[in-house]
Amino acid sequence: MLTKKVLVFTIFTTFLINFHFSQNLILNGSFENYDECPYVSSGAINKCIGWKNTYIYLTPDYFHSCSNNMPNMGGFRFQYPYEGNAFVGIYNFKNEHLNAQTDNVREYITTELISSLEIGNCYLLTMYVNLSNNSFFCSNNIGCYLSDDTLGFNNLTLYNFKPQLNYNKFICDTLNWIKICGIFKSIENEKYLTIGNFYNDSLIRVINFNESELFQMKASYFHIDDISLIPINTDTMLAQAGLDTNIMYGDSVFIGQEITNLDCKWTNLNTGEMLADSISGIWVQPTENTTYLVEQNLCGTISYDTVTVFVGGVGLQESNFSPFGGGQGGGFFKIIPNPNNGSFTIQTNALEIQELTLYDAQARKLYNLDKNSTKMDLNLPKGVYFLEIISENSRNLEKVVVN
Repeated sequence: MLTKKVLVFTIFTTFLINFHFSQNLILNGSFENYDECPYVSSGAINKCIGWKNTYIYLTPDYFHSCSNNMPNMGGFRFQYPYEGNAFVGIYNFKNEHLNAQTDNVREYITTELISSLEIGNCYLLTMYVNLSNNSFFCSNNIGCYLSDDTLGFNNLTLYNFKPQLNYNKFICDTLNWIKICGIFKSIENEKYLTIGNFYNDSLIRVINFNESELFQMKASYFHIDDISLIPINTDTMLAQAGLDTNIMYGDSVFIGQEITNLDCKWTNLNTGEMLADSISGIWVQPTENTTYLVEQNLCGTISYDTVTVFVGGVGLQESNFSPFGGGQGGGFFKIIPNPNNGSFTIQTNALEIQELTLYDAQARKLYNLDKNSTKMDLNLPKGVYFLEIISENSRNLEKVVVN
């Protein structure tokens, strides 16, 4: 039987609001500002304010709309920025060069942070990458290395450093930008960021992408845009398992997030089996309605979240709401704590709750609860339940996990 994979994209409103006003420690992370317009983009990275090249010979490129060379950039290349008016380009893998050196040819870009990182604090690094459509190969491994000093110039050789953040999946998309993000904990007041491929050719995986004679650049060439490095508030960046979802029997679904170095443990609450350790998101293929628990350890701060996957479209589905408003009618409802032992509080901004009804995971009605009380003390067996909360112009289904 032909099966399909369903990818759940979760909008983390709390997370976005928390970081919207945080300072980006990358100067000119979207490459908008320049000392001189790069009318010739090749090797023009040093014209971009805040950014430098680390090679003596090979030179990263700088593309900006001021030069009228975007999105048509010549040489069969076509690309819009992820946002704004600019991006940069580097060789991620190249297996031939004019001076006959054929191994480990790389390009890197580097910048000095606005301020040094604080030892012991955690940061979220994010950037967007895609493959140039005139690349001969697509490849994996683009990394970010944070250091307390500059790495110095390289002469067509590989930097012998292990990046703290590395994306080891293939980047083969020439149209869409791939979001790469990860958690970094400072250990030595890091002040500089260097981006590129830090792995030996023998550890790089490549796929022939363009075998036409028109594409004689035997390389994978990556565009990079919108880089940010933001301090994390560990009290508000809580575990995110994703919204409850329905799948058909035989399908699989991704739950959680894709964030490198985010320490998460995943448990199947139906069976008690631990499924994964130290990974922010996983693919699952349940054969029955199944609830998964994620335990997140973010720089010593522990938080939990659950997600239920309903198989065959059976059961209730949690409201698609954010902690700052949502559901049907804009009400704010939150179960605290969750998971719990049957005792919990309903946190709400509603002036009056009109109905409270508890259901099990198979949508069977269990109780009508006291609508005048927001504190519940229920004698319930372990499992997943749904609390229907009806107020004026609002109806929400909130998941309650009893463990």
